[in-house]
Amino acid sequence: MSLKILVSGAGVAGPAFSTLLLRANLSHSITVAERSQALRKGGQQIDIRAQGIPVMQKMGLLEAVRARVVAEDGIAFVDARSGHQWAMFSKNDSGKGRQAFSSEYEIMRGDLVDLLYCASLERGREAQNRGNGGLRYVFGVYVIGIRQFGDGVEVTFSDGTTERFDLVVGADGQSSRTRRLAFGHEESNAAFKPLGINQAYFAIPREEKDNRTAQACLTTKRRFMATRGGQRPTAQGYLSVFSDSAEWMNSARLSVGEQKELWARTFKGAGWQEERLVREMYNAEDFYAHRIGQVVMRNWSRGRVVLLGDAGYCPSPLTGMGTACGLVGAYVLAGEISRHGHGSDLHAALKSYEQVLRPFTVEAQKLPPGGTGLMYKQTQFGVGVINRVLGTLSALRVDKMMNRLSSENRGGSQNEEEEKVETEVVVAAVSDIDEFPTGFALVMIVSAVIMTFFLVSLDMTIVATAIPKITDDFHGLSDVSWYSSAFFMTTAGFQSTWGKAYKYFPIKITFLISIGIFELGSLLCGAAPASSILVIGRAVTGVGGAGIGSGCYTLIGFSVQPSKRPMLTGLVGTSYGIASVLGPLLGGVLSNKASWRWCFYINLPIGAVSIGAILYFFKTPVAAMPQEASLKEKMMQMDPLGTVIIMGAVISLILAFQKGGQTDPWSAPTVIGLIVSSVVLAIIFVVWETFQGERATIVPRLFQQRTVFFCFMFLIFLAGGYYTVIYNLPQYFQAVGGTSPIESGVRNLPFIIAVSVASIAAGSFVSSTGIAVPLMPIGAIIATVAGALFCTLGIGTEPAKWISYQVLAGIGFGMCIQLPMIICQSSVDISDLASITAIMMFSQAIGAAIVVSGAQTAFANILIQRVQTSAPDVSPEALVTVGSGQLRKAFRPDQIPGILVAYMNGITITFIVVAGAGALAFILSTYIPWKRLNHSKGQKASTLSA
Repeated sequence: MSLKILVSGAGVAGPAFSTLLLRANLSHSITVAERSQALRKGGQQIDIRAQGIPVMQKMGLLEAVRARVVAEDGIAFVDARSGHQWAMFSKNDSGKGRQAFSSEYEIMRGDLVDLLYCASLERGREAQNRGNGGLRYVFGVYVIGIRQFGDGVEVTFSDGTTERFDLVVGADGQSSRTRRLAFGHEESNAAFKPLGINQAYFAIPREEKDNRTAQACLTTKRRFMATRGGQRPTAQGYLSVFSDSAEWMNSARLSVGEQKELWARTFKGAGWQEERLVREMYNAEDFYAHRIGQVVMRNWSRGRVVLLGDAGYCPSPLTGMGTACGLVGAYVLAGEISRHGHGSDLHAALKSYEQVLRPFTVEAQKLPPGGTGLMYKQTQFGVGVINRVLGTLSALRVDKMMNRLSSENRGGSQNEEEEKVETEVVVAAVSDIDEFPTGFALVMIVSAVIMTFFLVSLDMTIVATAIPKITDDFHGLSDVSWYSSAFFMTTAGFQSTWGKAYKYFPIKITFLISIGIFELGSLLCGAAPASSILVIGRAVTGVGGAGIGSGCYTLIGFSVQPSKRPMLTGLVGTSYGIASVLGPLLGGVLSNKASWRWCFYINLPIGAVSIGAILYFFKTPVAAMPQEASLKEKMMQMDPLGTVIIMGAVISLILAFQKGGQTDPWSAPTVIGLIVSSVVLAIIFVVWETFQGERATIVPRLFQQRTVFFCFMFLIFLAGGYYTVIYNLPQYFQAVGGTSPIESGVRNLPFIIAVSVASIAAGSFVSSTGIAVPLMPIGAIIATVAGALFCTLGIGTEPAKWISYQVLAGIGFGMCIQLPMIICQSSVDISDLASITAIMMFSQAIGAAIVVSGAQTAFANILIQRVQTSAPDVSPEALVTVGSGQLRKAFRPDQIPGILVAYMNGITITFIVVAGAGALAFILSTYIPWKRLNHSKGQKASTLSA
């Protein structure tokens, strides 16, 4: 079906829409009405970002844009009084449309308008030659009246003529006349949301000091000045002031001369190049000033009138997304008209246009963190603070770091052949919307994520060197296994509960609640008057830690594109490694110099800072919106019964470990009953989860993937072996070696540093190559060998051995402990991201809870058995009630050698567990399919292709 269409406005969006629609169907007849007497080629420098780039490519204009880009190297911020350069931010030349002060596709507005105008005329000529349609431009006229009928729109023009059209497209800017006529003055005026900023643009003669670097100057009284030159014969001047005074709110009603007088008065005495800019402003013929704002409409169409670009969803220059919004909007509108019978069902086409494009515009209109007035300061002190912050960011090259971490657009298909605008293309055009945070917001989000993950990681290891002091205070070893297992048990049991919470509740609120629970548990641990309260506190901390663990990886998944996730996952792994380094060391220092209670109190201030950062900077993206369901259904999805069953199975097993061979023989009915109960509950859990289907704590559907199943099993044993090393090396150094908690922490450094370095290296390797699976068997076999070498340690072993063994173990565990998460996140769709994250965290925690507890049981059993022969005059019951840090004080000197032999035998058995766990992990890793990671998984779409 062919349509007769009126496009009001010949700026960017109108000609782009005309070009794209005629690409799809040459039979349409399009009229473009422009108020100006000729094509308006004036205006400031603009940039094309994000999805605007592939749209230009689809029109075959990207190379022409490249040929006309402004050669700008970056932007420098200078002092208003001295001219001193505070900061320099280089141009983003990635070619991928990332956000930056200066982008790679900077182009003069007039040049872009001319390109689109010529492209549309070419399409129009082709339509006239090959079809029944065509394109014509009418200058010097505008719409003054609209009357809608069931089958068309009657339009009255400013020259008195009247014409009937099938569709009217309002692409006439943020002050759209079309919007006022179709929606009414009240609704149209209410749609414009002023941001308090007034801005003027004009051309200025080029001077020698105008080079390829733009210059910007912040000054007092909330004023801003800038010049931009590039390699053009003329430069551009910018004046801006933040004010909501009546004078500025009504400035648009003034004549051009009166507006210039207002700007001159406002900038008198501003400093820097104020005299030059004001002088040239008076001489400028292209002077243009306006109040910056956004246009926010509930609906973009009314009958057969539809709004496009700034007329319907102006994002404002502050976002840098104005041009992209116009181009993508044109692409989507043309695509939806083509998809719905080339206009046979306009109502459905316009409805779909809004549904498809709305999420993109919501993201595009998000303003920078800190509010619109952040850079505009009243006093010299405020200006100085902003300049110094910019200087610090520049010195740290934060812009370069964010270029590597921030979201990008890959530019779509490399095939520039002309194709029809199909619905798949339209959906792809906005599926890859730039929902990912950038710049300072990304830095703060990543920092908060790393800090919270750091806290959880710290809690996993800080207790290791503090246990001797804790057992001294609470007089016994009976609850030692619970200090770690209570934490890991609840972490494992609640992993998928939190995973579902992130799916069905707002991820930001859910993440903040998990931090709050973690903080509460830390407070309980620090204030615990008895061992039992400490165990309860550790369990509560584990509940919160489970939510933090799932949340950190989930927030990363929604903060950067999949191709960047391995890098950030590596950074999280680094925080994990650093926490592991500091954990034993900090635990030793705090236990020795202050109190072991500060091992938990330290979490409180760090957690509070993280809460503030997430609360302020993280904006929930459209893709992360919670799935709709009733409250009952949401609670059912949390699978509370599944959580209770698995917790019961784990508790039964740990109780059996705690009693077996210690308080009761392994053949005792109580121990056998606990083991049987654990097995039965585990079987019930599997049956229940299968019955639950998508509601399950551990979604059975995901385990049908071979990769997920074997990664899950691999991580159970690898994590179990890792934490067994973490918890038993301090026992070796303190109980057997007689070192202080501080020295024990220092002696742990080779292992932890090696883990950190290997984790970073592996993450970088995977990020750059996509190769991950082969690293898993390599790391597992190295960890197995290291575990076997640990078994050769003895009383008085020379440092060279225990240092080299730790380095080897650190390399083995570090290079593959993060890989199951990376691989599985890359293997599932974005809708399963939270679930798979929870499953992998569950695997890690359950492995730690069971293997560490099992190793501790083996240690206690061997200790009790061996001490009866190595130190027959020492009561086993007395030995297990003495903290390991008090051995040399609680027993006679002649008893110590025999006790140390028993301790060494017990610790050796834990290292045998490490070697066995590593060997099982190696075997399991060989069943994981060797495939390169698919970085396009885990997001809605990563490319725009037709």
